[in-house]
Amino acid sequence: MAVVAYVGLNSPGRPPLVVKGDGEGYYAYLTAYLIDRDPSFATLVDRRFPTDRLVGLSGLSYQPATGRYLDKYAPGVAVMTLPFFAAGHGVALLRGEEADGYSRSEQVGSGLAALAWGIAGLAALRRLLLRLFPDPATAATLLCLGLGTSLLSYLALDSSYSHAFSFAAVAFTMLAAVRWRECPGSWRRSLGVGLAAGLVVGIRPANLVAILPLVALGVVGWPTARARAATLARHWPRILLGAAAAAPLVVATLLAWSFARGAPVLFSYRGDEGFSFLHPQWRVLYSFRPHGLAPYAPVLVLAALGMVPLWRHTREWFWPVTVALSLQTYLLASWSAWPLGAGFGHRGYVDAYGLLAVPLNALFAAAWSSRWRLVTGGVAVLACSTSMLGILAYWQGRLSPEGASPGSYLTALLGGDSSDQTVPLADLDRIRRRRDQVQRRPPVSPKLGDVG
Repeated sequence: MAVVAYVGLNSPGRPPLVVKGDGEGYYAYLTAYLIDRDPSFATLVDRRFPTDRLVGLSGLSYQPATGRYLDKYAPGVAVMTLPFFAAGHGVALLRGEEADGYSRSEQVGSGLAALAWGIAGLAALRRLLLRLFPDPATAATLLCLGLGTSLLSYLALDSSYSHAFSFAAVAFTMLAAVRWRECPGSWRRSLGVGLAAGLVVGIRPANLVAILPLVALGVVGWPTARARAATLARHWPRILLGAAAAAPLVVATLLAWSFARGAPVLFSYRGDEGFSFLHPQWRVLYSFRPHGLAPYAPVLVLAALGMVPLWRHTREWFWPVTVALSLQTYLLASWSAWPLGAGFGHRGYVDAYGLLAVPLNALFAAAWSSRWRLVTGGVAVLACSTSMLGILAYWQGRLSPEGASPGSYLTALLGGDSSDQTVPLADLDRIRRRRDQVQRRPPVSPKLGDVG
């Protein structure tokens, strides 16, 4: 489904819809470092906006102290996109396109990265879930994730965003954590945990809260907690190896940010962006406009109900999932711009879909052998159909990328135009470039050789 949608949305004769919005910032590492060979991003800004004195490239901010630009996004997405970008660049050269990083072949090729990594994430999640639940329940869970949530949209349309990559990296880490728990003395499995965790942090550092509770996987009381602590202490050399495997991408991120600002940087966002931990917006779970989680992925309400059978039958996963999802929700609700801008549904939760899959699968597994099987299946089909209709309305420009009121959302689902529609899909690229950050820059940006 995602492959067909991606081909249709980027078919010949249509302008590519790949690099846009936040994706501009993630993608900028590839063009600045590999095409322009200018890590200050000055050349990239000049050629993308040669006459505009305002920086509309999402995520970049001019640093007067150094004359460079700080990309607030981490380079993990660029690293995972690199093989696909290189293939697209080669095709662009063979076809005689202007291979400046933004040719059709380069964009469409790079967009395949989210598709490939997302499918790999689903495959890893399947391997994990089959260790815990029967095959039919696992198949139903994966279908619900693929067709009943906004994951599809970030595989096919908003494929330059970070969320499909984060989903895959979290799924890899979950599987690696289970494999390490089965054999904590394995150097190879320790290395795998470190590499996967490094990807998670190298894509979006805040997602560390989604994987850190996996340390408690299998802990169901004080005796198991003490046993886990003893295991960690006994295998500290292997844990050190995992930390070393995670370090390169994290260190590269900090170095790139520090180079731009000319001083050590741990938080790359602007001063007016940050967390308000004393005033979380719990609407992140249920809001229609701005978009929250449940209205646009109602099948995940079943995941919440699945916490009950998860506690009863698969308790080893209960606390890691509960703590991780609670921390993820708290961070998202506390962020200064908690809806996270344009997209279908609340995209911040896409990163944690692998965690949500565990209680959802627990519910399907419990219902599979009970009289509630048909009811649960019917509700899941209805919920997934709702999300699919919503995604189609979003892709067609009938549903605002900022969300819609309940009445307007229903209108869009039934095939009408949402009265809350404010941004046609054709204008999303232009609008998203301006939405994230606009700062004035000098009339002539400094070249790399002039940077002090």
